[in-house]
Amino acid sequence: MLDELGRFWRGDDITIVLIGALFVGNLLLGTAWASARSRPFRSACAITGTTVLAWAAVTQPHGAVSIVLATACIVLFFAGIVTLANFDARRDGLEPLSWRGGFLRRLPRAPRRDRKQARRAHFIRTSRLATALGMEIALLRINAGLNRMTIADQLGIPGGRYGDIEEASQHDTCASIADLEAIAALHDTTITALYDAACARIARGDLPTGAERGARMFALALGTDIDRYFTDHASKP
Repeated sequence: MLDELGRFWRGDDITIVLIGALFVGNLLLGTAWASARSRPFRSACAITGTTVLAWAAVTQPHGAVSIVLATACIVLFFAGIVTLANFDARRDGLEPLSWRGGFLRRLPRAPRRDRKQARRAHFIRTSRLATALGMEIALLRINAGLNRMTIADQLGIPGGRYGDIEEASQHDTCASIADLEAIAALHDTTITALYDAACARIARGDLPTGAERGARMFALALGTDIDRYFTDHASKP
């Protein structure tokens, strides 16, 4: 027995087939223990996993010893993990894991239509915020009497990036926190003030219309940079 144990630890009798059987068999047994699905599913996993391990124990050289010892090591390893998890749960006043298993369940999700609508609503909110922040930043620049290249040079960012911030229409072109900090410091204001002004603009519906955005894109395509696009929204009731 000691000789077989030594051969197991040295891996003398470990084959690719045995490794595959250990992986598949113990994976199925672990699924049968941890899964919270129906009893037939768990029973099928347990029976199949046991069959795979038994087949490997019979057909592989010294398979019985290798299967028993390897499975025991895996069980002890995960038992230690569960023990530590239960210790932390009891310390934090939470419900510990059950040693009977059946706790691994898929979290419930909202229906696909609701998730799609939620993503669309999130996209609309972030796009409006990006547009409102861009307009507030542009109005600060206009009130300071500066052009975009001057602002970009002072901020240390490319002119194209600063242009994207002012022209933002989606969340991926919105100013980052670092950009907002630099812009707020340059204009002697705060991120909170910028954010509050943008939220107030959104609340009163003072954002460019589709026609205004189309005209703006056409003007940019022609190479004209007309600040009236921003100043028309400088002060509306």
